[in-house]
Amino acid sequence: MAEFKFIESGWVVFEIPTGAEETPNKWKTIRGWFNYASAYEYALNIKFHNKENIHIVECGCWLGASTSYLAKIVEEKRSNNLNIKFDILDTFKGYDTPDEIQELSNYKLLTGEESFEKVFRDNMTEIGLLDQIDNIHVIDPLEGHNLYEDNSLDFVFFDAWKDQKGFDCMKRWWPKLKVGGIMGCDDYNSFDSVRDAVDEFFNDKKDQVNNLAEECENHCGDISARVIWAMYERIS
Repeated sequence: MAEFKFIESGWVVFEIPTGAEETPNKWKTIRGWFNYASAYEYALNIKFHNKENIHIVECGCWLGASTSYLAKIVEEKRSNNLNIKFDILDTFKGYDTPDEIQELSNYKLLTGEESFEKVFRDNMTEIGLLDQIDNIHVIDPLEGHNLYEDNSLDFVFFDAWKDQKGFDCMKRWWPKLKVGGIMGCDDYNSFDSVRDAVDEFFNDKKDQVNNLAEECENHCGDISARVIWAMYERIS
């Protein structure tokens, strides 16, 4: 039997089996679309194994499924005395699709809230990981690059667009990435616009990057690395 927690509007915050022990898999109970755990694991636990002074930025978190998984990795690394900074950016208003526009409209009507930021914070609080996030920036990731200095970030991952603006987004964030840093995005093979944006951006950088999706597939045997997400390591 499962326990449920609801916010006032009736949106499910999270669901865990009664009596379940604390587990890093609680992200599975937060509503959302998260199928790139292998990207996070490979980047942070293989490529950045025992690396110090890492600055991570997740652009696009919706209700927190992916964020909670990433925050658990951060928590584990911090428990080993590794210095990590972890920020997230989102408008908390979803994509401009009819379904998500309607869902936000219903949520506003029932709660008076202008975005789903409270749901996100409630989720992170309930699973005990809110304190692992250093900064929650309520901003469109397309503009969020202005918050960071050039050559300051180690890991940037996008799940924030499903259209061609992804090219502009990556172009603006690229100077923020250190050499040795990693940039990636979800939905590479889910939306033609995302794939086109990624290919257009990285095709003229082939001598500057390693394709980590291919590396991850070879290392982990994870086919999702090739068919779902894209991720590149900056080598120069």
